[in-house]
Amino acid sequence: LTSSVSLRGTRLTTRGCLTVANLKLETHKLARELKKSGVDYEFLRHEDNDFGEASGQLTSVATINGLYHESNAYVSKSNGDYGVSRTKKEPQLLVLASDYMDSGIKMDDEVHINQLGACKYQKVIRLTGAVDVGNWGLIVDLSFEEVDDGDNVH
Repeated sequence: LTSSVSLRGTRLTTRGCLTVANLKLETHKLARELKKSGVDYEFLRHEDNDFGEASGQLTSVATINGLYHESNAYVSKSNGDYGVSRTKKEPQLLVLASDYMDSGIKMDDEVHINQLGACKYQKVIRLTGAVDVGNWGLIVDLSFEEVDDGDNVH
């Protein structure tokens, strides 16, 4: 649904409930917040050897500024007559859609995050999905899964 309105020589085009002028303002506000509070995250990709197998080497793909946050995911398992549900934190990263589109990152790329406190290991998270929040093309919420290789004992 697209409509146009002309006000004193200024042309506004609406997309649903959001005008193009508001779209630019929202993008500017998010970019300002990312500049103020965001952190640069480096995305790494596993290199392949001559046979197309993972070589164990990581190469830097892109660096994107974003806001890290977590959401609750629910894990359920059933055992005969009863079931158990527990919450599990799902890492996410809020980024500008333009940064995501220009970055060239792909699913299964990794981000290594230095943790605060007594834990001396880096948290490794793997990209599993990307959602355009509100379908406005402004911001993308990247979803990750935590990589557990068995060596990260806290």
